Amino acid sequence: MTKTPEIKSWKYYQSNPEKRPDCLIFMLHGCGGNADDILKLAPQIKKQIGNKNFVAVAPDAFLSSVEGNNVYQWFDIENNYAKSLFSKPYTDLSEQEKSRFSAMTEGENGMKAASETLNEFLDFCQKKFGLKDSQTVIFGYSQGAMQALDMGISRKKPVKSIVCVSGCLIPPDQQAIRKEVTKGVCPEILMLHGTKDNVIDINAAEQTAKALSGAGFKARLVRQNGLGHGRGQEAALFWEKAAYHTAKQAAKTTPDLIKTHTNLRGGR
Repeated sequence: MTKTPEIKSWKYYQSNPEKRPDCLIFMLHGCGGNADDILKLAPQIKKQIGNKNFVAVAPDAFLSSVEGNNVYQWFDIENNYAKSLFSKPYTDLSEQEKSRFSAMTEGENGMKAASETLNEFLDFCQKKFGLKDSQTVIFGYSQGAMQALDMGISRKKPVKSIVCVSGCLIPPDQQAIRKEVTKGVCPEILMLHGTKDNVIDINAAEQTAKALSGAGFKARLVRQNGLGHGRGQEAALFWEKAAYHTAKQAAKTTPDLIKTHTNLRGGR
C-alpha cells in the first residue's frame, strides 16, 4: 500500500466572516508557490461574485521546491518536467518521455497519493464549514491544476465544478482518466489556458479537453488569446480573468452536472 503525504499547513479566507459561507473554493497553488500565493486571488473573486458568501481554503503542497524557501510542489514535477511532454501529442511521445509522466503520478511522492490526502482534507474542510460537494469548486493553477483535475475526477462524489488554469491531465490522454467507480454524474470542468503559454503548451490543454469530453465529462476549454503562463507584465490581466471565471462557477445556484453513459476505467 502506497504511503500518502500529510497536510502540514493550510490557510483560509472568508468573504464575509459574519455569515455562513454558501460555497467552498478549494485552491491549489502552482509549483514553486504556497497557500499565501494562491489565496491572493480570493479578494479578486469576492469583487466578481456578487452577494454569494464563500470560503477559500488553500493548503501548502507536500514537497519542497528548488525555487526557494517556503515554496512547494504537489508531486515531483521538477525532476521530471520537459517542455516536449506538453507540446507534442501524447501518442507521439517516446516511451522514455512517457515514463516521466509515470514518475510524476506513482509512488508516495506521486500525484495519485497526493489526491488521496487532498480528498480527505477536503472532506474535513466541508465538515468544518458546513458545506457539501455540490457547494464546492476545486481550483488549481499550473501544477495545482493538474492536481485539481486528478483529485476531482477520482473523488467519490462529484464536486460542483473544477477550474483548471494553465494545467492539464497527467498525462494528457484519455487512458489516464481515473474513476474508482462509474458514477451517474460528472462535475463541470472549466479550463483556462493561454495560447502563448511556454511552460504548459496549450496543446496539452486541448488534448485534455478532448480526453475528458470523450470520457463523458462536460469539459470546456477557454483559450486566452495572447496570454502565457500568468507571469510578468500579463499577470494582472491573467489573474483578473481567472477570478472572473472562478466567481462565475462558484456563483451558480445548482451543480452543473451531466449524466455520463461512458464506462470509465477504474482503479488507480
